[in-house]
Amino acid sequence: MLRALAAIRAAVVVASGAVALVPSATAAQTWNDPRTRALVERATERRAAQLADTALADYQATAHGYLTFLAQVGEGFPEPPKIVKADELALEVYWRSPDLSKQRIIGRRDTLLLPTDINYHRDHLGIVQNNFPNIIRLGEGDEVRDVPHPLSRQGLAQYDYVISDSLKIRLPDRTIDVLEVREVPRPVPGAGEVLVAVKAAGINPSEAVIRSGALHHMFPATFPSGQGSDFVVLTSDNPRSEDPLAIMNDAVVGLQRSGARYKTEPDRHSAIALAIGEARSGDIVLIAGKGHEKVQISRGRTIPFDDREVAANVLHHLGYQKLSNQEGIA
Repeated sequence: MLRALAAIRAAVVVASGAVALVPSATAAQTWNDPRTRALVERATERRAAQLADTALADYQATAHGYLTFLAQVGEGFPEPPKIVKADELALEVYWRSPDLSKQRIIGRRDTLLLPTDINYHRDHLGIVQNNFPNIIRLGEGDEVRDVPHPLSRQGLAQYDYVISDSLKIRLPDRTIDVLEVREVPRPVPGAGEVLVAVKAAGINPSEAVIRSGALHHMFPATFPSGQGSDFVVLTSDNPRSEDPLAIMNDAVVGLQRSGARYKTEPDRHSAIALAIGEARSGDIVLIAGKGHEKVQISRGRTIPFDDREVAANVLHHLGYQKLSNQEGIA
């Protein structure tokens, strides 16, 4: 998948003179507040003026790069994770104003260190180009090609923005604000739709290492995040070939850091019953992890399991009327 620009940064170069760098106190993030929108619109206007003023009509260049993985091998993972070089690609890149481009592969090399397929990674390895008026172009593949540029008129209507960090540079005669603006695509649900954040299941030893907090200095995040929840029941969804208790033990690290009140229950049916039993009038119970799937996969066994059916049966057991149109429940 394409990972577009994660941040828009302003850079300052100081040639001489005394300089004081002072971190600014960052207030709570407010998406699309007037200050952020004004800053982004100003940057968009400057970028458009720069593109219009350039005399560059076309160019040709060469590029060379690698695909790498963070991998951990051996029974019990005795060694720390290492960066493993997997695939290699060489390109000729062509560009012509205003929005034409071409990338030609002139060399490729696969390695047997990891079960990767360079054709699949072709989009990931291709050059990302953003010198177009309204788009960012990724490679020359067929997975993802163009996305709206965050600093374009098209992008202003399709992204949300927030000032995520700031720094003041104090010079003898003036103060310069350096701001970091982050953006995310703006999801727009259609009529009768509900916006839901979804996670994809996967079996990835390196991801498990990150989940456990072993690489916290590189990936300072906690999984899962329990902020904003009054009560969390940690359970199993589709562990597949992994040990369900091992997955839960990794996840407990994140819950402990979040400060949320929680309980662990490996049996998903019992966990749903526990969560519903803890709810009071006006509470919302969110059952997440499996989505629309109607089976549970664990250690080679596939058993019928529908979160909606289980929740409905638990409510019926508690004396609530069972809904007849469950297929319409999200």
